[in-house]
Amino acid sequence: MDMEKKNSQLNSPNTIFVDGTQGSFFKGTAKIFLNQLFNEVNNFSSDETNISHRKSKNNQTMNQIINDLNIVKEWISYSGGDITKDQLERWEITYLSYIASGNAPSIQLEEPFKNFRKAAIDENWKTISLPSKIIDVLDRMHATDKDIFRKRASKRAKSIVDVMAVINEPVVLEKKESKLKARLKRLNKVKGIILVINISWCLFVLLRWFDDIQIAGLYFEKWGSRYDDHIFLVDLLILPVISFVSYKSFKWIKAGPAE
Repeated sequence: MDMEKKNSQLNSPNTIFVDGTQGSFFKGTAKIFLNQLFNEVNNFSSDETNISHRKSKNNQTMNQIINDLNIVKEWISYSGGDITKDQLERWEITYLSYIASGNAPSIQLEEPFKNFRKAAIDENWKTISLPSKIIDVLDRMHATDKDIFRKRASKRAKSIVDVMAVINEPVVLEKKESKLKARLKRLNKVKGIILVINISWCLFVLLRWFDDIQIAGLYFEKWGSRYDDHIFLVDLLILPVISFVSYKSFKWIKAGPAE
């Protein structure tokens, strides 16, 4: 039986732009690709002695094209006779899913496939997950073996470059700032000066309680002997307490009476 009659669904009027969307256009394109695949195998089968039929325009052997058709037949559950509406719809969704991925089979088609992906998102195409063997068939429908190889080699090279960039990237260990350091950074100028004065005083008291000290040519005798009336805690805390009380009093006076 003639292949064109067997596949009436493929030869029905195309649905290109039936609803004015790119999705409907590519459904028609999917039908054309499938029809071409059937016809090419049918033409080769009807004249096997014709040497010119043994190679496709993409320099793929006819054996590969026949194998591609068998993969497609298995994918859409085609076993003979007319292609059903369900089988054709499955192929249309398959094709839309393929171009919607944005993964071009060749370097030359990268820009168009980016646009296909954008159209798929804008028009909310229905897509499905495709096995690698179907993707390979569709790749061969759109590009030569040489172009496919170049694209995949380019992709692998880019992956290697990305990995090497990560390996060679210097590791910067982020130092976590302590809570004390963070609080000190938030101090204003006045508080900072008060803090420095009080710390200096506490160090002065500690040193003088343990030994005689000399600072900038000035001699200070040791405190804490039985002959003086110095008390360690009083000496140590008197200035910090006075500073704290004075600062709080200043803030209270500045704030004024509560309304």
